[in-house]
Amino acid sequence: MRKIPETRGSSYAEASTGLEALTMVRSTCERGSPYSVVLMDRVTANRELLQLVADREVVDLPVIIGSSAFSTEKDKAAALASSMRHYLEKPIARTRLLELVSSYCRS
Repeated sequence: MRKIPETRGSSYAEASTGLEALTMVRSTCERGSPYSVVLMDRVTANRELLQLVADREVVDLPVIIGSSAFSTEKDKAAALASSMRHYLEKPIARTRLLELVSSYCRS
């Protein structure tokens, strides 16, 4: 997945935990240059980040695309209920991810 932004002329940042992702999202929003899209694994996402997504606490909160391996319909419903815009099952199809990211990213 790391090669996708490079081939599309975009950049990316990576977080190891939900808390680290929360910090990164808040920081970029506060600086006025928010991420366009966040791809978030449901396993790494912690309660604080999911709450931020659900509450839409940050005005310029990016589009959240949730993902998980071995997911159930209940997992998908929970992800979408927490204001994640899309949900992709792993392994993630490269073409589908590119379609989604391209539809939200500015050129």
